[in-house]
Amino acid sequence: MLLTVSFLALLAVACSSGDESGEDSAEQVPPASPRAATEQLISGPMADVIGLGPLTVTCPDMTEARSGDVFMCSALTEQQGAINVAAEIMPTGQVDLSTTNVITAEAVDSFEQAAVDALNTTLAEPLAYEAMDCGVSPIILSADQTAVCGLLDPATEAVFDVTLTVSDVEGRQFSLAVADLPRR
Repeated sequence: MLLTVSFLALLAVACSSGDESGEDSAEQVPPASPRAATEQLISGPMADVIGLGPLTVTCPDMTEARSGDVFMCSALTEQQGAINVAAEIMPTGQVDLSTTNVITAEAVDSFEQAAVDALNTTLAEPLAYEAMDCGVSPIILSADQTAVCGLLDPATEAVFDVTLTVSDVEGRQFSLAVADLPRR
């Protein structure tokens, strides 16, 4: 199962601080630019959910953003993996963020199960869920929206590459191809 990570956050920022008399006074801070607010969300809470460490984020200028506009941002991991993020401006003035090429670590198990379920529809002897191994870390799909996992043949104990090609990240639609020969 592929998981889309989404967040909603206001594009305007305000804070309140106390003065020395102990009374709270509201201080209006100028709203953050939509670009800055979006970049903070991606490098903060979204990075925490994705689980690949700090992200270096770049978004386009969204000064003229209107409800319904979608902007593509990019986020680089420390290992130079590129994460694509769609930022949609909502009618409420909030931004909805969705990754378009990441399977989170929490979703890897259910993604493996979906792949085994798909394979089991064509096999005489059903595979156990443990036969598919996509790892335990988040997966960044390649530029052609693919990921490679391992499939253990229980009869021979050989491991075959399974290429998963994702056509719709949010809808969790994918096709898969099993290599003809085992890994060496």
